[in-house]
Amino acid sequence: MRYSVVIVFLFLLASSCNKQEENEAFAPVSPIPQIELLKVEPLELSQFEDLVFHIRYSDGNGDIGTADPDDHSLEITDKRANVLHTYHVPPQYVVKNVAITGVMQISLENVVLIDQDNDQEQAVFSIRLRDNKSNWSQRVNSPTITINK
Repeated sequence: MRYSVVIVFLFLLASSCNKQEENEAFAPVSPIPQIELLKVEPLELSQFEDLVFHIRYSDGNGDIGTADPDDHSLEITDKRANVLHTYHVPPQYVVKNVAITGVMQISLENVVLIDQDNDQEQAVFSIRLRDNKSNWSQRVNSPTITINK
């Protein structure tokens, strides 16, 4: 009797395990870039200091970035006055047409007050990324950043 209980227990234990098949496909990654804002630092700064955005990206066909330094494929918009800052993104792939994911850090230098008569301003920044086929990612917004004089 004791052996049959042990055998039934082992059978139930073994059948409850779910092994992923070796050839089972992973969930597809979109060929349109996707981004996520991981963090912005600092959340409060004095004008003329720098902000650093930590952005996670993924792209199903791996065509993020170019060797052409004049191709600016990342945009950060200061929503206080719709001031657009553009950045060159170097190639993020080793082999083309392979899904990629990674994290990039973008530094926005010398953040200033829009109105110099203010002692402090609140700012939100919008970010998006373009791949080599001109597909834009969704826009992500930063938390509110406090800029002091």
